[in-house]
Amino acid sequence: MIPIYKPYMPENLIPELNEILYSGKLSYGKYGKQFETQLKEFIGCEYILTINSYNTAMLVVLATLGLQYGDEVIASPISCLASNQPFATKGLKVIWADINPATGTLCSQDVESKITNNTKAIFHNHFCGYVGEIDAVNALGKKYGIPIVDDGIEAFGSEYKGEKLGNVGTDVTIFSFQTVRLPSTIEGGAIVFKDKVLYDKALLIRDYGIDRTNFRTADGEINPDCDIMLEGYGGLMSEVNSFIGTKQMLEIELY
Repeated sequence: MIPIYKPYMPENLIPELNEILYSGKLSYGKYGKQFETQLKEFIGCEYILTINSYNTAMLVVLATLGLQYGDEVIASPISCLASNQPFATKGLKVIWADINPATGTLCSQDVESKITNNTKAIFHNHFCGYVGEIDAVNALGKKYGIPIVDDGIEAFGSEYKGEKLGNVGTDVTIFSFQTVRLPSTIEGGAIVFKDKVLYDKALLIRDYGIDRTNFRTADGEINPDCDIMLEGYGGLMSEVNSFIGTKQMLEIELY
C-alpha cells in the first residue's frame, strides 16, 4: 500500500529527546509550560491547558462544567467518535442536532429547536476545518444560559472573522494533538477557557483534583490538611510530548 500521507514530524528531534529521556524530568514541566505559552501566542488566548489526550481533555471539560449522569447535551451527529465517546463514559444523554450540508457543521436553527430545560451544554463541532455558525450558536448560549464548547478536534488554526478558533468568544474550546491532527504531539490535546474561574477549576481537575500549592508540607511529606474536593484525572502532558509540540509550533505555519 502507498499511504496518502503520514504524520509530519520536524527534523533533528533526537538529540534533545535523548536529553529529556535521561534527564529524570519526564512529567509536565519546562517544555509543558513552553508549549502552552506558544499556543497562547498563536491562538491569542489567555487561559489554556495542555492535556495528555483529547479523550482526557473532553472528560476534564465535562467535569469542569459539572455535567452529571443523565444530563442532556446537544452535539453533532457527524463529529468524530472521539468527540462523542466521552458522553457515553459519563452517561450523558446526547441530543443530535442537524447540520448545514454545505459545511458539515451544526445548523444553529435546528440547535435552537432542540434546546429544552434539560439542556446543559452545546458541543459545536467544526468539521474538517470548516468553522461553523459561531456567532449564532454562541448567541443561543447567552440567550438560554447554556455553556458552548467549540469542538476543534479537526480545526486547530482555523479562523473566524480574523481570529483563531479558541479566541472567538466561545466559553470553552477543545483541540486534539493526536497523531493525525495538527500540531501532532503523537498524543495530546488542549483546552481553552474564556473564563478564569473555569480555567482555575480545570487546572485542578487536570491533576487529580489536587491543589499542588498545598499538597506537600515543608519537609516534602504529603500534607494531611490537603483534601481533594473535585473529580480529577491524570491529564498532565509529558515532557516528551510537550517538547514535540514546541518544535511543531515553530513550523505550524508551514503545514
